[in-house]
Amino acid sequence: MSSNLSESKYKAPALEKGLQILEMLAATSEPIGLTEIANRTNRSKNEIVRLVYVLEEMGFIERDPAQGGYTITNRIFNIASARPATRSIIEVALPEMRRLAADIRQSCHLVVRSGPQIVVVGRIEAPNEMSLAVRVGHHRPLTDSASGAVLYSFQPDDEKLAVKRLLQKTESKASLARFIKRAEAAKERGYERRPNNLLHDVIDLSVPILRAESAVAAVTIPFVRMEGHKLDEDGTTSRLMLCSSTISQALSPHENY
Repeated sequence: MSSNLSESKYKAPALEKGLQILEMLAATSEPIGLTEIANRTNRSKNEIVRLVYVLEEMGFIERDPAQGGYTITNRIFNIASARPATRSIIEVALPEMRRLAADIRQSCHLVVRSGPQIVVVGRIEAPNEMSLAVRVGHHRPLTDSASGAVLYSFQPDDEKLAVKRLLQKTESKASLARFIKRAEAAKERGYERRPNNLLHDVIDLSVPILRAESAVAAVTIPFVRMEGHKLDEDGTTSRLMLCSSTISQALSPHENY
């Protein structure tokens, strides 16, 4: 029997196809039909139809009732959030984020990277009658968020290269170049600031939570200017950076984040 590693590898074609479908849907913001799923994964419709139905039955994807296409659910992100390391970050971060929200009277949320996406794993709402908050489980492309810029830029070069290769599968050269330029600027200033691309007059402020100079998460504020608030954007950013620094210092140096 040959000892060649390439000949002894186990193959699981159905699993590989299923994971490819999940990866593709995770990088897509709108519902996609069976034919388009087949085209984007370079498979025939007959190859993927049963896999799609099984993934739907297991709760990993769901059919959009209005458009009929499929989108990924939060289940895979919930599984990732249950990792001990992620739970540790949440346990350390939420008390500090609660103090931050009470101080600045703005909501904040905790974000980690999942492949080419960001996912919200925790949030604290502002102690106001009205506030803007992002739900836990919300996910979007890394390149389309303030959190994504700091989660990418505050990494060693080899990790950034690995993430860049992931993004090359879903982003055009021009889009990726704009993202990297924005991320580099965020690294230079120590935080990201960008207009929210869904809501007018909302500025997303995001600061990394660091362990050994690498971002393991980010705390983000969808900053809303409101009458009667004592802190402006600069003051809010300073408090956000202090909160992130406190969380970073409290993380165990021995935890494998």
